[in-house]
Amino acid sequence: MCFAVASTSQRRASTQFLPPPVPPPHRRLTHRVTSIGFAVSSFAMDNDNEKLEHQIELATRAASYIRDETTVRRLLRFADELRTKMFRSARRRRTTTRARELWEKAGCPSGRDLELWFEAERQIEDEDRSGRGG
Repeated sequence: MCFAVASTSQRRASTQFLPPPVPPPHRRLTHRVTSIGFAVSSFAMDNDNEKLEHQIELATRAASYIRDETTVRRLLRFADELRTKMFRSARRRRTTTRARELWEKAGCPSGRDLELWFEAERQIEDEDRSGRGG
């Protein structure tokens, strides 16, 4: 029995000129990097929210058809966790937008990203509190 073994240089030469794999068009994401340094992919966020909403709907619908109380509780708890995740995602998006606005309003300073981020979080928290009436 005889095996042909390619040398390291032969293997390197055979793969050296292959182009890198290109993801299919539906998998490509265009990232927008804000001046504060936060990478935001609006397509990914919208797609993630759609997936979360769909999962919430499926879990809730499945819970209505199942008779086992333990499984129903688990599905409903899962749906609640997804709602929380979706809320946090929306809040982070609002905070990112607000931090960007504050940064531009302050004259685009460098080195104040954390200060402006925390200020944006505080403002969003105040808005949410006043919107809830508390």
